[in-house]
Amino acid sequence: MNVRSVDPRVALVLAFSGSFLLAVARSYATLLTGLIVAVVLVFVRRVGLAALFRRLVRLQLLLSLFFLLLPLNWRDGSLTWDSHRLELPLVIALRANGILLWVTAWVEPLGVAGLLHGMRGVGVPAAIVQIAMLSVRYLSLMQGEFRQMRMAMASRGYSGRAPAAAYQVWANLIGMLFLRSLDRAEHLRRSMAARSLGTNSANHSGPLQVKDRIVLLGGVIGLSMLAGLEWFSRAYR
Repeated sequence: MNVRSVDPRVALVLAFSGSFLLAVARSYATLLTGLIVAVVLVFVRRVGLAALFRRLVRLQLLLSLFFLLLPLNWRDGSLTWDSHRLELPLVIALRANGILLWVTAWVEPLGVAGLLHGMRGVGVPAAIVQIAMLSVRYLSLMQGEFRQMRMAMASRGYSGRAPAAAYQVWANLIGMLFLRSLDRAEHLRRSMAARSLGTNSANHSGPLQVKDRIVLLGGVIGLSMLAGLEWFSRAYR
């Protein structure tokens, strides 16, 4: 059974449920277990490790500020560093890393199209899904047009060193960028109309396959066990 090709609806439900459980968890047992499961899912779902590593590095840089600032304590007119106050940043670090790995493992293999289809399938309004779809497409078009214009400017020897001339050139560049983007948007609208892509298009609400039901059932059982572990840790702490 290929766990990578899970139905987008199942992936989104499990991603949201697992991240919510990790966000409210307090015990180290639950957080460490969730983190280990998320790491296993990253390899099972064959997530791109290079991009994930870059995200993790940025996250650790942010979390290092919590470890430096939260233990600081102002007492008797002096600033001290209390090692006993490291528990809160440690819990925040476990939560953040677990949620990042968990959501990445379920959402990244879907791609943009799968993510949008999954959003529609779990009941997100069609208007929001279409706005998200057009935003992704439109931003990529604007980025491509801007790159082409920059290359055209560089090929004509523009350096941008003269401030007065640079403002005028950049104003013309932005104006042409929006005009060409509007033209691209009109072509996109016509292509969507030709394919009958409207608010009443397929909402991807068909029945789940047996494989997807097994994954969903296993995810629900696993998350239930994590929730039980959290309850046990709080009750007998």
